[in-house]
This record gives sequence, structure tokens and C-alpha cells, in this order.
Amino acid sequence: MMIPTGGQGERLSVPYGGFVGDYQALEVFGNVTMTVDGKEVVKPFPALYDALEDRIYFRDEPVEKLPSFSFLAYPRVIGNRSLEIMDYPTVWVNFAHQAQRVVFEAVDEKDVAHEITTQYYVGRTGKSVYTPGSSSQPWASYVWDGKYKDGSDAPAGKYVLRVRVLKALGDESIQSHSEVYVSQPFMVERGKTSIDLD
Repeated sequence: MMIPTGGQGERLSVPYGGFVGDYQALEVFGNVTMTVDGKEVVKPFPALYDALEDRIYFRDEPVEKLPSFSFLAYPRVIGNRSLEIMDYPTVWVNFAHQAQRVVFEAVDEKDVAHEITTQYYVGRTGKSVYTPGSSSQPWASYVWDGKYKDGSDAPAGKYVLRVRVLKALGDESIQSHSEVYVSQPFMVERGKTSIDLD
């Protein structure tokens, strides 16, 4: 860059602190490294978590038997602690990059989407490694209590949970500026009675 000074030019070097490349190519959904049988393994996220069965369904993992959720509380004893486990489906999301908007919704078997919640300007998770036994988890938990955003109860039936993100500085009219996760299908059960799992 030349700056004229009294008819002459002086060459200056100006540091550049911008982003080089396609900013929208950065992925929002990140994977998580977990310890499995003593080895660190990268697991594909987002993931569907069944707390009652303590079962993780990683992204795109096939299921033989559909999980089911009753939205009831079940007593369980772990060690010397008595707990109540809520039978809610949960989506774990690692945010490797910021999101301008996150839409969490339940999609019924007629392919009708029902909004659960929408968040704006969601930051990065901060890390992507999970240490067993640690209370620090490298994911955000999107828990569905069986209700839609308007407060009505979802009827019994087959559903998937969907998380749609619009990338930071993204244009929603451009498909590549969004990312979508769809969970494994599961059943919603109504009219069940909580049972003792001891």
C-alpha cells in the first residue's frame, strides 16, 4: 500500500486479520472423541440419547428396535443414590462453530414438523473430547418433554427429532448455509404407568 507524503510514496505493510477461504464451508455440527475399551474413538454427532436405557444412538447409526419414550419419571438406585430418571428423548449436539439460529423440532409420522424451541446466536461448545466420569460434557443437550412449543402434548406415535442450524452469517435462502440433523425414529407412548427399576 502506498501513502503519498509530499509527492512521494511510502510503502507500508498492513497486517491482515480476516478469514481466508469460504466461511460458510465451516461445519457447525462437530464430532466427539470418546474413550471406548481404553481407546479414543471419534463418534459421529449429533446423537440421540435414551437416559432410561442409558443408550446413545450416534448419528446415522441403524436401529433394529425402535426406542420408546413415555415422558414419565422412573426410580433407579445407582450406587447408594436414589434417583429419578426422566424418560425423555435427548439430542446431544457438539457445536464446532457458532450458529446464527438453532431450531429443535419433532417430526411426526405424517412428516409434519412441530417446533419445540428456537435459539439464536449459539456459541461454540468449546471442546470435543469427553472423559468418562467427567461432569464436563462437550455437547449441548436438547431435551424433549413431549410437548410442542405451544404447550400441547404430542400424541402417541412414531417421531424423529430434528435440529436445523443456520450458520453464522448464513443466508437461509442458500441451502449450503444450513445443516440438518435427523435422529433415529422412536415411539412416543402415552398412558403408561411408571415402574420400579430397582
